[in-house]
Amino acid sequence: MEGIRGEEGKEVTTQTEMWIVEQKEKWKDGKVIIYVSTVSQVKAYAEALQCEAYYSQAEEKDRKLRELKSGEARLMWRSTIDVEKHD
Repeated sequence: MEGIRGEEGKEVTTQTEMWIVEQKEKWKDGKVIIYVSTVSQVKAYAEALQCEAYYSQAEEKDRKLRELKSGEARLMWRSTIDVEKHD
C-alpha cells in the first residue's frame, strides 16, 4: 500500500481498509463501487481488500461488471478517469 498519512499521522490506507471491511459486514447484501483518482490506487486497494479492480486497461471488464450486477462480487474499486457506458 502507499502508506498515505492523514492529519494526525495515522495511516489513511489502514483506516480506509478497516472502514470498508466494517461496511461490508454491516451491509451484507449491498454492492459498493469506490472511486479513487489513480489506477495505482485502484490496484493497491483492490489487492489489499481482495476485490475487483476496474480501470481502463483492466482485463475481463465484462466479467467484473456481470459479477457486480449479479451480486457475486460486492465490492469494486474504480478510477474516476475511466469513463465508459455499460448497459
